Amino acid sequence: MILDTLQAPPEPLHSLLTGMDARARDFGHNIRHWNNVFSFITIRFNMNDCPIVQGAGVHVFQIHGNLYHLHGPLIPLRENDARYAQCYLFDPLCATQACSNHFEDLDQDIIS
Repeated sequence: MILDTLQAPPEPLHSLLTGMDARARDFGHNIRHWNNVFSFITIRFNMNDCPIVQGAGVHVFQIHGNLYHLHGPLIPLRENDARYAQCYLFDPLCATQACSNHFEDLDQDIIS
């Protein structure tokens, strides 16, 4: 079986993943946080404590034991407390604000 070549992601994601400027480096350094900003659920796990391989490319990790997918109710108690899938129930501007409230250290323009 031969897999099709992956298409480049749309802009601005392509530039953030492949760029060498400060913004792209910061994006790559915080890629797990960025993944959390736009995820529908959260996970919990015990990570392998083996040394992390340095260099370019995709970084992987091993999970020991169980992997848990956690999600709460679809409607948050307060609008500003929305997280994960709850953010997608708002209009885009409210969703952006809700995500930004939980990840203040990330570039708010990229979240928008």
